[in-house]
Amino acid sequence: MAINPENVANITKEAYSALKSKALGGVSKESAQNAISEAVNKAVRLGEEAVGKVQQEMYALRNKTAQEIAEMTSQKDAFVFQAKQDAVQQIQQAKQEAAEAVKKAKATKSAERMLPNGHKEVRSVNKNGAVMVKEYNEAGQLLKSNVTTLDGAFRRTSYDPVNKTPLKTVTNTSGKDLMIEYKEYGQHKISQVNNKKVKPQKPTLVSQTRPEYTQTGWSGERGMKFDRIYSDGSKETITRVTNSDGSRVERTELVRFDKDGNKVYDKTNWATNATREHIYKGDKIISKESYIKGGETYKMETETIYDPNTGNRVIVKAKKSDNTSTTSYKAIKDEFGFYTGNYEAKTTYPKGSGKKPSISEATLKDIPHIF
Repeated sequence: MAINPENVANITKEAYSALKSKALGGVSKESAQNAISEAVNKAVRLGEEAVGKVQQEMYALRNKTAQEIAEMTSQKDAFVFQAKQDAVQQIQQAKQEAAEAVKKAKATKSAERMLPNGHKEVRSVNKNGAVMVKEYNEAGQLLKSNVTTLDGAFRRTSYDPVNKTPLKTVTNTSGKDLMIEYKEYGQHKISQVNNKKVKPQKPTLVSQTRPEYTQTGWSGERGMKFDRIYSDGSKETITRVTNSDGSRVERTELVRFDKDGNKVYDKTNWATNATREHIYKGDKIISKESYIKGGETYKMETETIYDPNTGNRVIVKAKKSDNTSTTSYKAIKDEFGFYTGNYEAKTTYPKGSGKKPSISEATLKDIPHIF
């Protein structure tokens, strides 16, 4: 270590700190001697270190020619230069990697998944936190897009997959709830609405499968079946059953599925003016039947639920009506909440008949079916 002005100042500071003040001022003789001794010893140590370093360098150069000493110095300088270059390169590489990481973090991210109805959903998030969700049908046609910004504003648009044009947009990006209906020739209608109460747009027909023969299970009958696919992913299966020679339609069956493939509705129309339909709502099934005979209309409605206590389906409500009376049935529970199998039946009559309503007990076998 070289004895430079900074080292001298450090020696002086250390020596000064070693001085001890007397009670009435000044310093003691002993502390002065100690301070001087410590300063001298420190200076000697620094000198010895400097001499030792010079001796090491001289020893390394012993018996070396001027050419060899020059080469060693050149190699040392080259090593130092290369070390500096490597450091600069590493810093530049680190900066580049950091910039790429930031760029990747800010880039738009997207993910795809297949929906149960066979459609594809593409979800994207941009650097501003906005989320866009697009849904495509099996043919790759855009059905709808939903955009939600970081502050909660949204814009939802449905499309005509065949013409590839927007049908309707609901949005609150302007601070107001608006609905935009797109018309022909580039025209559109804007109206202020309550987007929480906007009814979903009726899905449009996208495609229809080729009719094919199907086994109906009825002797001497044959069926023709095809599917209708709608823009929201829902599907209808229509089956027309004819007699053996195909001259008359015996019945038409329609089964409707939601976009997830769950059956939500079915209806059968017979040529005999009879109809039956079912509405499926989770564990509840609502059945409606009607039949016309002799100019009289007979109707029957039932509401069936899945009973978790028994694992069976139970008719909890029923109503039978014709031109003369209407009887409503209500299932009765016991004190523990279990269905007893008994019903309360209330019969009412048309006004002007002069008959008063009557209430009686009934069982499941008393609930009639039209057919």
